[in-house]
Amino acid sequence: MSTLKSIMPRFVSMLAIRSWRDLIVKSLIFYAVFLGLSIPFVVTENDGFSWQSFMEDAWLTILVSTPILVFQFSVVTYLDRLQRQLAELAMTDVLTGLPNRRSFLSRSADALAQSDTGFLVLLDADHFKRINDTYGHAVGDACLHAIASRLNAAVRSSDVVGRLGGEEFGAFMPAATEGRIAAFGTEMTQPITVQHPDVSDDVTVTVSLGAAAIITPEALAGLMSRADAALYEAKKSGRARLAIWRPESEQQSIEQAS
Repeated sequence: MSTLKSIMPRFVSMLAIRSWRDLIVKSLIFYAVFLGLSIPFVVTENDGFSWQSFMEDAWLTILVSTPILVFQFSVVTYLDRLQRQLAELAMTDVLTGLPNRRSFLSRSADALAQSDTGFLVLLDADHFKRINDTYGHAVGDACLHAIASRLNAAVRSSDVVGRLGGEEFGAFMPAATEGRIAAFGTEMTQPITVQHPDVSDDVTVTVSLGAAAIITPEALAGLMSRADAALYEAKKSGRARLAIWRPESEQQSIEQAS
């Protein structure tokens, strides 16, 4: 049963029509298969192969099979579109529109396998429980959406971002220098003002960041562990700041983003 479940999506994707070229090529293939299946009947009816009988059967085959092809292609194309939409939803955080934790980890692992340099940055909203308790979860959700918007605006197209859960976000930034990370930290630690109809005053939220540089070769788990340690230091040192993980020999450096 599990084998069938894994085969069916591939089968649907293979038959789906995604372009005019797809439609022409796949239609010709199916017509060729149908016509090929008609040859034994032509041979049987004529005690041998007859081009005239074959052409007559070919036109009949095309007329009969065309509605079947139209129906088949319509169904599998719809199913393929539905599969892709469901797959995208399964990898997307509904609230912020960012990739979810599963998607972020998968994409970051792929990017790490191709990157010798760069940083992983973990971001966490400061005093988020206090915001939820004071203003309600609707305002808290608006704050998370505002953080996601700023995060999207602050990264490059080559960076991987995502919401890891709750008020925590991530950014994998291949080939980024420490100077680039410092500038990113400066932008992200600026207070974010959020307006919401449920409250009369503006709500301000800040973000703390912990960053760790790639040490090759390594697994993503190790990189995330160091970034998480840096994030803890940023929180402990006053919040709304960037902390970059350092080896013990250099001591961990906590950098106030200005």
